[in-house]
Amino acid sequence: MELTQKRIYKDIEEIKNTIECSKRNYTGPYKLFLLYGTLQGVLLVLNLFSAVIWGASDNGAMFNFASQMICSAIIGIFYFLIYKNERRASNRYYLSTLSIWGILAISTPFILFATRLVLALSKSELVTDNLVFLTDYENLINIVLVCIAIITVGYIVNKRGLVGLAILILFCFITIKVLPTVNIYIKLNLDNQLQISISSIFYCVVNIFGYIGLGLILLRQEKKSANI
Repeated sequence: MELTQKRIYKDIEEIKNTIECSKRNYTGPYKLFLLYGTLQGVLLVLNLFSAVIWGASDNGAMFNFASQMICSAIIGIFYFLIYKNERRASNRYYLSTLSIWGILAISTPFILFATRLVLALSKSELVTDNLVFLTDYENLINIVLVCIAIITVGYIVNKRGLVGLAILILFCFITIKVLPTVNIYIKLNLDNQLQISISSIFYCVVNIFGYIGLGLILLRQEKKSANI
């Protein structure tokens, strides 16, 4: 009889652990995506401010670099705080996907900085061209990260249409990049004008509002779960 009771208690504990591991906590991810999208918007504004004040000078480049590193550090700290809370209760498969996104999103700016440093030290005649290619790679990586985030959220909230949206975004970005470049010119002051390509506009819209939209979707799901 005593062994039977112990077995029952053990089964109950296993069921409880299974339920805990299958929980979906939306609080951390929605805050993370909202913060990330907001910081990307702040970076865009700061870059435009830099272009107006310093143009294409070294001061502008240093200001943009410092801004990006600060934002990356903020995201890194916030991500690790969220991950620490999420791993206690979240589904391990969802947590693994979130980890992939987080590690890539945090490390990419620092990896690109190291690559730019190597290019600068190489003193190659093709440094300028290589930096342009590096920017293209950076944009592609960030678009892929947005798509990973969209697919992850699609499975979290059980909306498979988001998976199709992620594929469509990636297709559109690659297609725009390979088509002939269409530029828009914005006059900043008497001496400077800003040249923006259609692909850059598409990239900024997706990279900012994509994350903000995902954050709002998860926030809505969080409120629904709280009302159940």
